[in-house]
Amino acid sequence: MQRDNIRYIITYIIFIILFVLGAVFYKQPFFAVLVLLLFVLPIISLYITSRLKDRLTISAEFIQHSIVAGNKAELKVSVDNPTIFSFLNINLDYKAGILFYPNDIIGRLSLSAPLKRKNQIKFNYSTVYPGMFEIYIYNATVTDPLHLHTFLLNCDITLHLPIYPEKSDEEYPLYPEAFSDSEDDENVSLSLTRSMDIKEIREYRPGDKLKDIHWKATARDINDTLLVKEYENSANRVIVLLPEFSETGLAETVRTFYSYMNYLVDKHEIYKVVLFNGDAFDEYSVKEKDDTDNVLMQSYYMPVHVPPETALLAFKHYYGEDNEVLWIKRNNIIRK
Repeated sequence: MQRDNIRYIITYIIFIILFVLGAVFYKQPFFAVLVLLLFVLPIISLYITSRLKDRLTISAEFIQHSIVAGNKAELKVSVDNPTIFSFLNINLDYKAGILFYPNDIIGRLSLSAPLKRKNQIKFNYSTVYPGMFEIYIYNATVTDPLHLHTFLLNCDITLHLPIYPEKSDEEYPLYPEAFSDSEDDENVSLSLTRSMDIKEIREYRPGDKLKDIHWKATARDINDTLLVKEYENSANRVIVLLPEFSETGLAETVRTFYSYMNYLVDKHEIYKVVLFNGDAFDEYSVKEKDDTDNVLMQSYYMPVHVPPETALLAFKHYYGEDNEVLWIKRNNIIRK
């Protein structure tokens, strides 16, 4: 029972009292019949609602598969009622917002379910920033026709809609299509001193660097052997992008990151992206346009950091100071 029900219950009791007084004072059979109906109607209303409510089916979906920031997200909510009883008071409580931002919009959708029909309603939500737009319908209720009691419905719906950043008009520095192996070559842009691909996990040897220790594998080893990561010895230089998802200028960072990924693909460059998930790094190889969309979607689930260089400092600690990266922060792409 909700607070709104109390108001209707009190009103209904007052009606019953008035009709009872009328029946006693005027001594008319008509008033006696009305009093009887007033006692029977709540029982019928509550019984029918409680028995038929579980046959309602609530569904929701975004009409678009994705949108660009600044456009409206269109949500379609449906209630399928196969019964011969109309439900006029259905409320859906939801939270909506972009995963990057902690402040959720809390709202309520009200709709009805006419008998033997599937009722559909569309709602629009304005968007400003890129990110993963999420709507979580966490509670659904239906009230009997007399508003005397509110019943809970089975409903737990989570929807996601990717919001792409607007196309950036920024001019990016031109990189050659092939990278030189010589560090003295003027055409060298970003390079790593070694490949980031792990060749094998092996036992520690004297001379191995501490940053190469694989702490998770070491902790799992039953012999308590210190294990290290051995990387592929590759002569090819590798472009690595590192977006910094901090609170300041987050939308600009996402836009620059996505635009630059597509720029490198257009230049036929194969590169890697590292995303800091708060504990470690998720690595992705990018070769074509579909890869850039996939990486962008994965980045939308990354945590947002308050310190402005959290991901960069973690990268240097994890991979070593001798490894270079293209650090993306707001509208800047900086070699670090």
